[in-house]
Amino acid sequence: MTHEELGYRVIGERRSPKRCYVYAHLGPDRVPFYIGKGTGTRAWSTDRDAQWHRFVRTRCDSAYEIVILAEDLAEEDALDLEGYLIAKHGKTLTNWINPGRQFDYAALDRFHKLRAAWPAAGLADTEIGSFRLHQLPFRSRWG
Repeated sequence: MTHEELGYRVIGERRSPKRCYVYAHLGPDRVPFYIGKGTGTRAWSTDRDAQWHRFVRTRCDSAYEIVILAEDLAEEDALDLEGYLIAKHGKTLTNWINPGRQFDYAALDRFHKLRAAWPAAGLADTEIGSFRLHQLPFRSRWG
């Protein structure tokens, strides 16, 4: 879908950067929320994951800026720069591959073990917005 069809407002000149390039998507505070490497019109593509779209809608009021940070790069140089910038700005990014973001691997492991047991326990998935939540029988510990 196009930016217009999604209701997104994009700030920044749409152009065709040379060869490989590294770009950033900036929120209204001009802090990057996505860093990427691309060729052609990748920086302007809306072919993104659900987390990126949710961030644009809820945190950016459907408006964001595209900035070309470096262009005319060899692919290896573009990948190196992208990796460096993702590691540097990791705490603010929605990138799936993000070594700068901190994860609680023990909590993720517990979550996946519990989730695998849900069908046997008769618990059903329910979709709310773009998140998948699970219907659990409600019982309060406090009464």
